[in-house]
Amino acid sequence: MSRLLLNEGAAPSTPAAAKVAVYAKADGQVYSKDDAGVETQLGNVAGGVISAQVFLSAASGQPKVTAGCAAATPVELTTNKQNLKVLDFDKDTEEHADYTFALPSDYNGGTMTAKFFWMHAATTTNFGVVWGIEGRCYANDDALDQAVGTAQTIADTGGTTEDLYISDATGAITWAGTPAAGQLINLTVYRKAADGSDTLAIDARLLGVQLTYTRT
Repeated sequence: MSRLLLNEGAAPSTPAAAKVAVYAKADGQVYSKDDAGVETQLGNVAGGVISAQVFLSAASGQPKVTAGCAAATPVELTTNKQNLKVLDFDKDTEEHADYTFALPSDYNGGTMTAKFFWMHAATTTNFGVVWGIEGRCYANDDALDQAVGTAQTIADTGGTTEDLYISDATGAITWAGTPAAGQLINLTVYRKAADGSDTLAIDARLLGVQLTYTRT
């Protein structure tokens, strides 16, 4: 049987016109990049299993009671008046929001990755933001007040007022508990304001988080 083995590594540069690059990254996923520089996730290296995504919008995020971000707020864009709900995260203090939902029925119980969709208001310099995510899964009759898994963070850079920014995928996220399809998950997203790479001098506005998981 023929097979293709790909070494994991950083994303390559944009290929030449009429070419497409296919490669594996450190998160264990296979990606393609076209001649416009657009990256698309194709599947999982281990066995070629196709991945799926869950998108968590800012509207469903719940600020933590302790060190929570601002509540989801509608923002109207200047010219064409699109309205978007955002969660605002402070530049000085680490703030958090929780998401709670049942895991998809086709989730294989493995690690996930996350991408952060965000924007910012007007500012002149320093556009770096560091996002983080951590969480725990719960089966029937599990105690709810338990520790979460190891956090994963990802740095991204803005620059233009009211543009959409989509971070790279985080490293592989291991949820605490014994993750499985249909379980409840409670996860926390946050802005790691004290990180040296987090330089945006105003609130970072989270539009949502896209989780990628491997299907059974």
